[in-house]
Amino acid sequence: MLGEAKDEGGTLRIAKPAAKGGRFIITMKSEEQLLSSAKTGSKVLNIIAAALAAGAIVTLVLVVLGII
Repeated sequence: MLGEAKDEGGTLRIAKPAAKGGRFIITMKSEEQLLSSAKTGSKVLNIIAAALAAGAIVTLVLVVLGII
Protein backbone atom coordinates (compact mmCIF):
# COMPACT_ATOMS: atom_id res chain seq x y z
CA MET A 1 0.00 0.00 0.00
CA LEU A 2 1.28 3.42 -0.90
CA GLY A 3 -0.54 6.47 0.41
CA GLU A 4 -0.66 9.05 3.19
CA ALA A 5 -1.43 8.20 6.81
CA LYS A 6 -3.97 10.53 8.46
CA ASP A 7 -5.25 10.76 12.01
CA GLU A 8 -8.95 11.61 11.89
CA GLY A 9 -10.52 11.78 15.33
CA GLY A 10 -8.14 9.22 16.81
CA THR A 11 -8.57 6.79 13.90
CA LEU A 12 -5.62 6.15 11.65
CA ARG A 13 -6.55 6.06 7.95
CA ILE A 14 -4.68 5.59 4.70
CA ALA A 15 -5.77 8.16 2.14
CA LYS A 16 -4.82 9.70 -1.18
CA PRO A 17 -1.93 12.14 -0.64
CA ALA A 18 -2.93 15.79 -0.32
CA ALA A 19 0.01 16.88 -2.49
CA LYS A 20 -0.74 17.15 -6.19
CA GLY A 21 0.68 14.19 -8.10
CA GLY A 22 0.99 12.04 -4.99
CA ARG A 23 0.71 8.31 -5.63
CA PHE A 24 -2.02 6.19 -4.04
CA ILE A 25 -1.80 2.45 -4.68
CA ILE A 26 -3.52 -0.45 -2.96
CA THR A 27 -2.35 -3.80 -4.30
CA MET A 28 -1.35 -7.30 -3.24
CA LYS A 29 1.66 -7.15 -5.59
CA SER A 30 5.12 -6.36 -4.33
CA GLU A 31 6.95 -3.24 -5.44
CA GLU A 32 9.22 -5.45 -7.58
CA GLN A 33 6.19 -7.02 -9.31
CA LEU A 34 4.71 -3.58 -10.04
CA LEU A 35 8.04 -2.39 -11.45
CA SER A 36 8.35 -5.52 -13.60
CA SER A 37 4.84 -5.01 -15.00
CA ALA A 38 5.59 -1.38 -15.80
CA LYS A 39 8.84 -2.32 -17.59
CA THR A 40 7.05 -5.00 -19.63
CA GLY A 41 4.31 -2.55 -20.62
CA SER A 42 6.93 0.01 -21.61
CA LYS A 43 8.76 -2.50 -23.81
CA VAL A 44 5.51 -3.52 -25.53
CA LEU A 45 4.59 0.11 -26.21
CA ASN A 46 8.09 0.82 -27.58
CA ILE A 47 7.78 -2.13 -29.98
CA ILE A 48 4.35 -0.93 -31.13
CA ALA A 49 5.68 2.61 -31.62
CA ALA A 50 8.63 1.32 -33.67
CA ALA A 51 6.32 -0.80 -35.85
CA LEU A 52 4.00 2.17 -36.47
CA ALA A 53 6.95 4.43 -37.29
CA ALA A 54 8.29 1.86 -39.76
CA GLY A 55 4.84 1.61 -41.35
CA ALA A 56 4.64 5.39 -41.65
CA ILE A 57 8.06 5.54 -43.32
CA VAL A 58 7.14 2.78 -45.79
CA THR A 59 3.87 4.55 -46.59
CA LEU A 60 5.68 7.87 -47.10
CA VAL A 61 8.19 6.28 -49.44
CA LEU A 62 5.41 4.60 -51.44
CA VAL A 63 3.52 7.90 -51.72
CA VAL A 64 6.67 9.79 -52.82
CA LEU A 65 7.38 7.13 -55.45
CA GLY A 66 3.80 7.37 -56.69
CA ILE A 67 2.98 3.76 -55.96
CA ILE A 68 0.12 4.72 -53.67
